[in-house]
Amino acid sequence: MKRRSLSKQTLLSAAWVYPVSQKPISNGALLIEKDKIVDIGLQKELEKRYPRSKKIKLKNSILLPGFVNTHCHLVHDYDEKASRDFSTWFKSMVSSVKKNKKTSKDLKQIVKKGLNELIHSGVTTVADSGPTDFPLKQLKKRGLRAIFYQEVFGFTEAQPDKFSKKIIETLKQNQESYPDRIRLGLAPHSPYTMPTKMFRDLSRLCLQEKIPLTTHVAESKEETLFFQKGKGALAELFPGRKKQIARAKSSVQYLSANRVLGSHLLSAHCVQVDSKDVSLLANKDVNVSFCPTSNQFLNVGTAPVHELLKRKVTVGLGTDGASTSGSLNFFQTLRDAALLGRLECDQVIRLATLGGATAMGMEKEIGSLKKGKKADCVAIKIPKKGLEAKELSSYLVWKGQSKDILFSMVNGKVLF
Repeated sequence: MKRRSLSKQTLLSAAWVYPVSQKPISNGALLIEKDKIVDIGLQKELEKRYPRSKKIKLKNSILLPGFVNTHCHLVHDYDEKASRDFSTWFKSMVSSVKKNKKTSKDLKQIVKKGLNELIHSGVTTVADSGPTDFPLKQLKKRGLRAIFYQEVFGFTEAQPDKFSKKIIETLKQNQESYPDRIRLGLAPHSPYTMPTKMFRDLSRLCLQEKIPLTTHVAESKEETLFFQKGKGALAELFPGRKKQIARAKSSVQYLSANRVLGSHLLSAHCVQVDSKDVSLLANKDVNVSFCPTSNQFLNVGTAPVHELLKRKVTVGLGTDGASTSGSLNFFQTLRDAALLGRLECDQVIRLATLGGATAMGMEKEIGSLKKGKKADCVAIKIPKKGLEAKELSSYLVWKGQSKDILFSMVNGKVLF
């Protein structure tokens, strides 16, 4: 679908405007000019204030910020035969990457399918990690806002110091080819697949150059066993790593000792963490991506979301790749976050919008509907009989479906 810009001033109105950062507005409206929200309030008042604006009436719908997916792998496709045991699944994934049997055409179709699922479930911003640039090309074409993290996986300790600098320089050069809505970042795969010094150097350079950084952290019990004793499935898969990486009580404490933790880091999963780990994440202002569907799929447990939020850790929601979630339908992520995280529905919506935006360092631009922020929003159909303000979040979490997405916008341009 060809994206189109709206006229100079466009008034979007709906049965409910759900800003997230303030109370829902019944019969509300947003005034969009170019790529920004320039006013928000009651529909009748804004229509009087801006009589010449183009009117788009979304009627029986909730207009809210687009969902923010803080952890995704668009190049990972769903496999019905995939194991639901983490170590078995991970070994299979590593083997698949090494064999690299997927053609360019295969990867393009997988990415396009994933993007369709994201857009049609209300996602307007995604944090995607991958070893190839296939997602980047499609993200640019389809119009989503994104951080694409170039994945770094499996280097040896023998890499020269200048290699880390070269990676960063390449990212900075490539950034010039993409619009402002797409940022390039770096994704050292995990603490157990990266050489210690290289991980430390890359983290330092990302912080210095203001380049987004993400990694998988404390996803499984196998990871904890690897760091504590140098044993288990991961030690068997990476026999050289157990000699290179110092023992630690957890991967979080290992990253802390090596000065990787910080506000520039978006840490995916954080399932196998204890109170000391949570304190470190909080004290270092680390951001966390909660991936309930993926964690349930691989039976690794559930991140202690309540404790993280209590300690003021910034948390967003992520789908992870379709290979560990079945699909990239974000409505399923909302439901699993409520069920597995035992969160209230208004908490879930906040994590899916402003929480995710903050975790990605974009809270000044997106995540809530507010004057001056980017015009990133979606409209979701509701029953004709209407809803009360207190019912909005529960309806979105428990009843929301892809077929109910009426409208989607990024940067003031219509996606859907």
